[in-house]
Amino acid sequence: MKAKATIVFAILLLFVSVPCWGNAIADALANGDFERAGQALDSLVTTEAIGRAEQAYWEGILAESADESIRLLNDAISLGLEASLKEEAWARITEYRLLTGDSLQSSSASTDQEEASISNVSLNTLRIHAAFLERDQLFDSSLKIIDAGLIESRGADLSQWWQIDKARTMLLAGKAVGASKVLKNLTKESKGEGVPIALYLLARESISKKETEKAAHYFNLLRDGYPNAVGTDEIVDRLSEIEEPSATESKAEKVTGTYYSVQVGVFSNPENAERGAEQFRKYKLPVEVVKKRISNVMYNVVYVGHFSEYHEALRTKTMLEENHNESFQVVAR
Repeated sequence: MKAKATIVFAILLLFVSVPCWGNAIADALANGDFERAGQALDSLVTTEAIGRAEQAYWEGILAESADESIRLLNDAISLGLEASLKEEAWARITEYRLLTGDSLQSSSASTDQEEASISNVSLNTLRIHAAFLERDQLFDSSLKIIDAGLIESRGADLSQWWQIDKARTMLLAGKAVGASKVLKNLTKESKGEGVPIALYLLARESISKKETEKAAHYFNLLRDGYPNAVGTDEIVDRLSEIEEPSATESKAEKVTGTYYSVQVGVFSNPENAERGAEQFRKYKLPVEVVKKRISNVMYNVVYVGHFSEYHEALRTKTMLEENHNESFQVVAR
């Protein structure tokens, strides 16, 4: 057990760097000299140069066992550790629990103590804390922390990750409508690491509801704007598994004047849409670029073909995919 715990503690050191407080312990740790750091701590304790809380903190940092380290860090916090060091202590405690699968409710630290310490931790540590609550299905508590993080990170790059966290937690909590609203708002942003993730999650959610046209729309936006994004292959596989409409559905659509086309691209830039459409005019099929407003944003959608029967559109889709080595989608119009 000790070897395993020591490995966990080593992982923790990768997550959180030791703050440089200008004392001999921090200087030694910065150089990877644990023996000298221990000697420096002994010297400070002997001369009473540090208080009991800070002593427990550094003993926790230097402990070989992760379990012992966390016990000492909890002691340091309870003894009144200064805010700057408390941030580091809480970061390590939170990550330790996440890595070991511990539960907040079985933790030695009380919920009241944790909530009182929220204001003393960084936004990155709060995200880990929220993820931990999400894992334990404490969704309301997780969302409370996420909303606080969104307020604190407003205007910063980290804000998009908080939005992704919120949408994911809401989906797990069965709040699909609210999650979709968060993700759609995120896709309106011109750039950022969270935008392709939002498109991916919207495509997946649309597929789960068998909303083929919406799924294809979000997939095309993802493929067009972020061709190397992780998850595009998965969306292609999921789209291919969506069942064809039944004969009854096809008949009803025919009565209402619905027809089918192959959607081959969604572009925010009209010029890119025209260039994309040009690739398909050689097939002597109708090719249209249609402006479509989705989530208050105007897009240019490229359609190929105008078919009264679904199976005709499906044959064309298969042919186009083989020729272009890409995935397309049959949509009702």
